[in-house]
Amino acid sequence: MKFFRAIRRGWGLLRLLWQMVRDPRYRFSWKTKLIVLLSLLYFLSPIDLIVDVLPVLGVADDGALLLGVFGLLLSRILEYEKRRDGVVEVTPIAPKPARSQGEANPTRFLP
Repeated sequence: MKFFRAIRRGWGLLRLLWQMVRDPRYRFSWKTKLIVLLSLLYFLSPIDLIVDVLPVLGVADDGALLLGVFGLLLSRILEYEKRRDGVVEVTPIAPKPARSQGEANPTRFLP
């Protein structure tokens, strides 16, 4: 029974992750995106720090990497769940203020 409960909880976390990705009020930090992307690239690449030919150590670095990424995503999911359920107030993302016609564009360097 514990196995099925764990499967149900895992499926619920995946659904919550999908909701979190699609929610316009929540944005992943660039650090989280970078960590997940680099971890995925490392996991899928044929180049490893520890060669997979070694019986246990070869798989251990990939497993540790995946556990770290899952832990990071789990902390973000639980934070999102608290905010969504109203435990923590969600601060909506404010739109950028519009500039007037005569105001200088700070990102433009042309005279």
